Amino acid sequence: MKKMKLALAIASLTSASMAMAGGSCGPANLAAWDDVRDDSGSQVQVVDGGLGGTTCSATFESTADNSDRGRLQDRNSMCETSYRARFLLDVDALGTLASNERTKLNNVQCVTADTGGTLTCDGIGMAQFRLQGNDDGTGNILRSFVADANQADLRNRFDVPLVAGENAVEYQWIQASAAGVSDGIMRVWFPGNTDEASPDVELTDLNNGGYCVTQINLGLIQATNAWTTRLAGTAFTIDEFESRRQTGIGVN
Repeated sequence: MKKMKLALAIASLTSASMAMAGGSCGPANLAAWDDVRDDSGSQVQVVDGGLGGTTCSATFESTADNSDRGRLQDRNSMCETSYRARFLLDVDALGTLASNERTKLNNVQCVTADTGGTLTCDGIGMAQFRLQGNDDGTGNILRSFVADANQADLRNRFDVPLVAGENAVEYQWIQASAAGVSDGIMRVWFPGNTDEASPDVELTDLNNGGYCVTQINLGLIQATNAWTTRLAGTAFTIDEFESRRQTGIGVN
């Protein structure tokens, strides 16, 4: 299966940087993304040294204004009915977050105008991973959900626990076989799990036939006031983002 355009973004920073004069890491490495939003002009940076041994990585730095955004966006998805993605992140620089210190990190969206008139999208957000502290103060998590019309608020929720250092997160989303049918799928592999057959989250009864993937956002998307009050000027790292329609990326 052909890789989607998004696989050329963070996942190919190494080869992209080598093609540049002097082989330096910089903003040109983000050219594969459709849009880079950097409200302060310095929130999104490409720096030397990456996760997983890569040459470069992207960092996302908060300002003191929680209305500022620093994120990457891909709008090339063609109403995908099957979608897989994987990324690495390191949030050690943030310390242990409080539960009210949070930001949306990765949004998978269904935008009605981008479906070619085939779907109405029950809600824009169809999957979300939000970085924050655990409620009991024991560590950082990705508080997450996937769209599911069987739920009163259209959200089937789960958490992804994070460990110190590099974290690899992979997920798979599959549209239901028909509208109103509850056989859509969401699978998530937590850091350290590379077993394709044993996802840490497996939801196989999603009523998600009203969605397809048209847009993906990655980075510092919507921080809370508590986040910006403590963490202005502090950056976290994301690297090796890759997406495909079907096959596993870091699991086997």
